[in-house]
Amino acid sequence: MIFRQLAETFGFRSFRPHQEEIVRAVLNRRDVFAVMPTGGGKSLCYQLPAKIMDGVCVVVSPLIALMKDQVDAARTNGINAATLNSTIPLEEQRKIGSALHRNEIDMLYISPERFNNERFIERLKTLNITFFAIDEAHCISEWGHDFRPDYLALSRIAEEFPNTPLAAFTATATARVSDDIVCRLKLRNPLLVRASFNRPNLFYRVVPKINFHQQLREFLQKHPKDSGIIYRQSRKKVEETAAMLQREGYSALPYHAGMSDEDRHRNQDAFSKDACQIVAATIAFGMGIDKSNVRFVIHGELPKNIEGYYQETGRAGRDSEPAECMLFYSRSDSFILEKFAKDIEDTQARKIALQQLQQMFHYAENQSECRRTVLLRYFGEQYPKHQSSLTLCGGCDYCSDDAEKEDATIPAQKILSAIVRTGEKFGAGQIVDIVTGSNTEKIRQFHHDTLPTYGVGKDKPKTYWKAVINTMLAKEVLNTEDPERPILKLTDSARSILKGRRRFEMIKFLEKEQKERRLSAAELPALSPFGQSVFEKLRELRMSLAQEANVPPYVIFNDRTLHEAALFLPQDKTELLQISGIGEYKAGLYGKHILSAIQECCAADSEAAETSRKTFTPFSGRFAEPPAKQKGGITPTIEETLHLFGQGNSIEQIAALRQLSKGTVYSHFEDAYQSGYAVDSERFFTPERLAQIREWFADSAKEAAELGFTLWRLKPAVEASGGQLDYDEARLARMFLQKEHSQHALDNIP
Repeated sequence: MIFRQLAETFGFRSFRPHQEEIVRAVLNRRDVFAVMPTGGGKSLCYQLPAKIMDGVCVVVSPLIALMKDQVDAARTNGINAATLNSTIPLEEQRKIGSALHRNEIDMLYISPERFNNERFIERLKTLNITFFAIDEAHCISEWGHDFRPDYLALSRIAEEFPNTPLAAFTATATARVSDDIVCRLKLRNPLLVRASFNRPNLFYRVVPKINFHQQLREFLQKHPKDSGIIYRQSRKKVEETAAMLQREGYSALPYHAGMSDEDRHRNQDAFSKDACQIVAATIAFGMGIDKSNVRFVIHGELPKNIEGYYQETGRAGRDSEPAECMLFYSRSDSFILEKFAKDIEDTQARKIALQQLQQMFHYAENQSECRRTVLLRYFGEQYPKHQSSLTLCGGCDYCSDDAEKEDATIPAQKILSAIVRTGEKFGAGQIVDIVTGSNTEKIRQFHHDTLPTYGVGKDKPKTYWKAVINTMLAKEVLNTEDPERPILKLTDSARSILKGRRRFEMIKFLEKEQKERRLSAAELPALSPFGQSVFEKLRELRMSLAQEANVPPYVIFNDRTLHEAALFLPQDKTELLQISGIGEYKAGLYGKHILSAIQECCAADSEAAETSRKTFTPFSGRFAEPPAKQKGGITPTIEETLHLFGQGNSIEQIAALRQLSKGTVYSHFEDAYQSGYAVDSERFFTPERLAQIREWFADSAKEAAELGFTLWRLKPAVEASGGQLDYDEARLARMFLQKEHSQHALDNIP
């Protein structure tokens, strides 16, 4: 029954990880505490039970704008939702109260402050409350990154409503914060869920900040139409960045606490409704927005802690499509934050702030480990599970194809020699000036131009030498004892490098275009020029529908839904309901508009439409074999892999020869296959092995198959194998099995 309601209300054919067990627990009236990353589908975990159960679910949410967005989204899915807050006129509040007593509302959104109001609590006791849902539950913990005293009032829920279940949700909580939340909310034998913090569609990158606005211009040239958020450290920097973007012709607006409430709300609303492409903001921006099609999040300065950074980057790619998270970092930013942290009067709060800031330093300055691994380890998660820590994720600058190691022992020795010869009394700026041969007043004052190391590094730019120093700091080859006077000091390992007893390696970032990455678990092929034109037409239609309904466009459909529709070109309601994100309710509201727009595009270019339709089998929900592409569509790095494979090398041998991860090599074969290359499955699998893997995929999809859908999700298949199948092998096998399945479906179409 819950699968049918999931499909009819939300247009989804399967749950995301952990959603089903949470929904079933709520339906069984059990307390729940769930830590699920941004984009993991937390809201569905209480919206679906609210739709199914007879009564009202009371949702506690921290921001009025967030309530409005979620109410709008719920209503577009056919869920009766309302909110009571200070912006609601008295007459409308009375109407909502009457509807609540008539049992006509499924969900009621309120603020945490309401639980300090005795009269309001007594009014709640007169309602048929099915359960309470608390969003952003980390706000109740003083160890959390966004503690809010108003949330402390929520501890009354368990006392005042002892027989009503309570479900609490957060996207960011360490184990310590999680324990604190469960204790403060007085949860009773709760179902505890800690979902993976891994967001495979996000690409994490940290780059040295040299000239932020120039670097920003270069970044945006690759994202000319994408929607994004740029976080800056101060109001002044927000205003400067927004003004610069406006001069460059971008649709950009500022957002910070110094603006009036009216201006902030207007700018946020413009961004939500795609009337504004980019928002430059302080960290005050974001919690109140549920926008799904944010393609990039940029940090112009170092965030104060990893929880905040993770939550802010998590506002990108909530539609599961690829998105980029860029952090521009300079060590001077960290010194400013450290000074602020040390000025905190409360001893415990100061200790927490400094500890969290130190962890953020290590993340930003790290050039010796996968960034995804560092993030997940902070939240108590190992990546990848059951595999070596040397496995590359393919989704960060360290693990990508444009990052490779270099032996930087000699450059490190030049830096260390300069530090020693100046008595370990200077900071990074002076040391860089010495090795690059700069002619500054300070160089002349201390006669550093007479040192043997003066000018030994003038063949490389200062940015390179700063990167060497930052890497040595991250690896604790160097340290700074006083953040207010960041003097570079040698450690024991530095002396070993200086004397040639130990090598020093760092990551060399190459100047080349980052290759397009496909998601392993929820990928979609790139759109053809025809498909892109359909996508743009559907975006225009979505904007029109959103303006008519006075809601943000992503509430109507997210970008992934439009991408699927442009790719698959559904021709009737049956096919339309196969598109992810379109359920019965939305098909009834918007289906005729979507189908009409698609049919208009198909009529304008029938040949391109027919070619696109041949690659999709509507009733299997998967792809047929794509038409062959010219070899020119394959990148040189994939060609090299194919060449080595043709010489008889195995996956392991190719990975070793090219110094790539096995996962990257597997992805080369997948890309080649998608481009029309004939890849023989028997080079990878025996028929028996492929048959066994087929069974594991089948076992993982039994319940969903009742609705007539075929699933090819990796995680359930890997879990069904009981450890006999890893993700890389499953991904490659899926490629062959999908072809086999789609061809069978094509052969059986009447």
